[in-house]
Amino acid sequence: QLSKLVQQGISQRSNYPLIPSRMALLIIDIQDHLSNSSSTSADEKKQKHYFYNTSLPSAVKNIELLLDIVRSRRDDDHCNKVDNNFGSEIIFTYLEALTNDCR
Repeated sequence: QLSKLVQQGISQRSNYPLIPSRMALLIIDIQDHLSNSSSTSADEKKQKHYFYNTSLPSAVKNIELLLDIVRSRRDDDHCNKVDNNFGSEIIFTYLEALTNDCR
């Protein structure tokens, strides 16, 4: 297991290279309540304003960047022929809560 190999303060990111043919990019769908900016209280409006105007656009932009990188690597015949290392899969999914408190 990878968790047994990682040593806090000792292990380096470079010790664990990403191998495109052995990984996938998982995109979890943004649910309706995350894309609905209506709010009730003034404090909630302030929090949602930051979320919808700063955080969410930044997250979507980063998701697009990751998708572009993975797709270009996956679809680049030159990379596949040179290192025989086919690109990653992309998986889109969503989480559905069965209760109102998201359990």
